[in-house]
Amino acid sequence: MTVFAAFGTAVGALAGSIPAVTRAADIDSYEPGLAITGSTLCTVTVMSFGGSIARYASNRVILLWGIPVFAAMMFTVLTSTSAPVF
Repeated sequence: MTVFAAFGTAVGALAGSIPAVTRAADIDSYEPGLAITGSTLCTVTVMSFGGSIARYASNRVILLWGIPVFAAMMFTVLTSTSAPVF
């Protein structure tokens, strides 16, 4: 329950800044709305797998695999030269 509350708070804080972001990026409201919806659906889906992953793997294994995978994903996102295509 705490994870869902923290996620709701984070999305709520992010959603409040969407009008300023859309003006600064000179885009319409479709892209940020689609991004928040997709992010929410993906996050809730992945959180539902958390219990299954925790049953089959130890914290050490999760961290030893999760941190490098997360770092590689962040490197890819932060060094990309174009917007993702869906």
